[in-house]
Amino acid sequence: MAHLAPRSSRYSLTHGGAASIEFALIAMLMVLMLLGILVYWRVLQAQQSVARATGDGARMVQNLIYGTFSAYDITKESETHTIQAAAEDVVKRSLQNSGIPGNPQQAASITLTVSASQARLNVSYQLPPLFGNAGGQPQPVKPGGWALVEPARLQASSLVSFQLDGRSTP
Repeated sequence: MAHLAPRSSRYSLTHGGAASIEFALIAMLMVLMLLGILVYWRVLQAQQSVARATGDGARMVQNLIYGTFSAYDITKESETHTIQAAAEDVVKRSLQNSGIPGNPQQAASITLTVSASQARLNVSYQLPPLFGNAGGQPQPVKPGGWALVEPARLQASSLVSFQLDGRSTP
């Protein structure tokens, strides 16, 4: 009479291969999800830094317009350039102190547009890619045919409203 292996050992041998295949499929999906979380957490942190730096720059614009430091005439183009230069300095220092990835001195673009009653400070930041950098341009990472695209340009805007009285300064 032939000796048969106990049922429990045959069962574990046939299902052990299925479990390892299931683990491989699930592990690949979990790694992809963790990469996505890592990339978007980094972008979220950087966007928060850009928004905070934009607010710091807008406060500097407001202080210069309303004369906390020295009153600048927002209606004169030469003084508007001085206000923008001061706001740029504050924004870039704030980004540098935040620890944002990349070089704020080169990656940040700051513009100040002035109308009759408002000054808008726009900050744009080119976030360096974490994965897939070809020729300075971010490339999508494609693990297993899935595409993981990183956001590259972060933007924030702040509006300073003011009211001019009879004089040319607020």
